[in-house]
Amino acid sequence: MARISVLVIIIMASCILGACSQAVQYQASQGNISVTVQMANAPQVNQSQPLTLTFQSNNAPLSVQNVVCDAQMVGMTMGSNRPMADAKPDGSHVCNLLFTMEGEWMLVVTGTADNQPIRIVVPKIIVAQ
Repeated sequence: MARISVLVIIIMASCILGACSQAVQYQASQGNISVTVQMANAPQVNQSQPLTLTFQSNNAPLSVQNVVCDAQMVGMTMGSNRPMADAKPDGSHVCNLLFTMEGEWMLVVTGTADNQPIRIVVPKIIVAQ
């Protein structure tokens, strides 16, 4: 009987931890340019994690330079959290973000494509405790 209880606890813990570690993806666009933001896990308070950003224009990959991710908490005036993203050989960009409070955040992604500035707001990023 004790073995069954331990097995049930292990299975339940695995399910709970598995739900917390599922990748999340956000998408937004401005005009014909879109950005996809991927995280390995759902955002948690005070846990820095990498974001992978990929850009497209008219459903084709887009080369973007000087990418900056500005994390802003909706309805709050807070200090800046604007890390520069590192360009990767595959055309994606990676930056680390730290969300300091639980609640709704947005990500303002800026950069330059074809010598033109771009600015895309990625809304509704929910950060949990």
